[in-house]
Amino acid sequence: MTISLQRFKALIDAYGSHSSRWPEDVRQDMTRLLDESSEAKDYLVQAVQLDGMLDSVTVPDFSAAKQAFLERYPKPPLLERILSWCLPADLKHGWYKPATSAVLILAIGMSIGAVTEVDLSQDYSDNWEDEAYLLALMEEEQS
Repeated sequence: MTISLQRFKALIDAYGSHSSRWPEDVRQDMTRLLDESSEAKDYLVQAVQLDGMLDSVTVPDFSAAKQAFLERYPKPPLLERILSWCLPADLKHGWYKPATSAVLILAIGMSIGAVTEVDLSQDYSDNWEDEAYLLALMEEEQS
C-alpha cells in the first residue's frame, strides 16, 4: 500500500515528527515515501522544528495563584450552592414562583402516590356501570 503526500502530511500533523508515534500499519509506507519524495522530507523537517519549539515551551506553575484564588473565594456550603442554583439571584422578577409551586405540588403528589396502596384484586366492573348511569343523569340535567 502506498501512501499519498496528502495523507502523509495529515498523519504528520496528527502524530508529530517522531516515527515512534506514527500508526504501525502506515509507518513503513511513510518511511518509504520519505525515501522517495523530497517534498515529504521538507515537510518532515518543518514538523521536527515545530515539535522542537513545542517541546521547549514550559508550562507555568499556577499552584500559588490557584491557592490564592481558593483562599479569596471559599466554597460555600452545599445547601447554599443548591439554593443559589435553584433560585435566581435577581429576586425582583417572580418568574420562578409558578415553577417552584408546580414542582412542590408535583413532589407532594409523588410522595402521596408512593405511600398510598391501591387494591387491584377487587372487581370494579359494577362501578363502571354505576358511573355510566350517573354520567347519563348529568347529561339529562344539563339539557
